[in-house]
Amino acid sequence: DRAASMWLADHLRGKTVLLLAGSNAEAAELSRRVQARLIQMGSVGPPQAALSDGNHAGVGDLVRARLNTEIDASGRKLTNRDTLKITALRRPDAEVLRQRPDGTWTEPFRVPKSYLAHNAELGYGGNVHVAQGRTVDTAHLLVTDSLSRQALYVGMTRGREANTTHVITGRTAPSGQKPYQQAAPESVLAGV
Repeated sequence: DRAASMWLADHLRGKTVLLLAGSNAEAAELSRRVQARLIQMGSVGPPQAALSDGNHAGVGDLVRARLNTEIDASGRKLTNRDTLKITALRRPDAEVLRQRPDGTWTEPFRVPKSYLAHNAELGYGGNVHVAQGRTVDTAHLLVTDSLSRQALYVGMTRGREANTTHVITGRTAPSGQKPYQQAAPESVLAGV
């Protein structure tokens, strides 16, 4: 929750920011948490279109393409890791904008909902591989035992201003229960 909240705060300040994890499942969960906050704020509509990561996207959501395709993405082919912003959902398509490298957006174009369901994921969080070669203002990295030493390095060297780790030290006990024993953050990092 803290990682998702900090990503959102940086994003709302206009920063370029990455939210990273060691696995696709962790990245999908981080994205879902960011999306829930955006829905509460009224920035994103109710999730309606199925995505390949098990999430659903609504109008206003950012999604990441995961497969090169012949779809004309406003003057060029849609490619793996393109960031799209959903502007409308119509049967059988979604109307989207593609983010250019300079952060601006293209003119609208259509993507079949079937492409989203099989080849797109929520674009707020990502596995560390989406960050390779990128430099942003801030980066937030979820550290669990799913992370490799190399991935830890990549995730912790993307931000110009700040690189923050969010180390998972163990599960928390239900309310009213005796707290579970937690690992020290240093021991989790040493394990990675």
